[in-house]
Amino acid sequence: MTERLQTASRTLKGLLDIVASLTMIAASTMLVMHLWRSPPARAVGATGSAFRAGQPFPAIEGLPIADAAHPTLVMFLRSTCHFCSASMGFYAKLGTSKRQGRLVVVGSESPSTLSDYVHSNGFSPDAIVGNVPPALFASATPTLVLVKEGQLVANSWTGQLQTSQREAEVLRSIQ
Repeated sequence: MTERLQTASRTLKGLLDIVASLTMIAASTMLVMHLWRSPPARAVGATGSAFRAGQPFPAIEGLPIADAAHPTLVMFLRSTCHFCSASMGFYAKLGTSKRQGRLVVVGSESPSTLSDYVHSNGFSPDAIVGNVPPALFASATPTLVLVKEGQLVANSWTGQLQTSQREAEVLRSIQ
């Protein structure tokens, strides 16, 4: 009788292994089918494509409104972004420049984390807006977006500005 129990136990274990394998295959197939059918989700500003000149800038709660006298340079930053940190010297220069435009740091992190980050790097923006939902946040950081009267995008720059010519272009845009 013990031999029969052992045989039954092995048979049952084999059947359970087959059921588990089939379940994993079915779940994997469903996941692949879902991903294949669904278009990829894109954040506003993914690869800069949503920030095109002349198009409306998305409404972000707490973001100062641009007007004729005060264009706004919206700076999408993350405290963990190497390129953001490498750009802080230029951002500090922007902060101390004679300018008409506002500098606003926007991030998905808390306002206090963003504030500590930018201030510890010698940069004092005009405003900091944190806890921005991922759907409204640029997928690449740093991303700079110049917003003018009517909340229209005038220009955008994605990534670390590699040349002084690109930095001068951003600086001229807010003067």
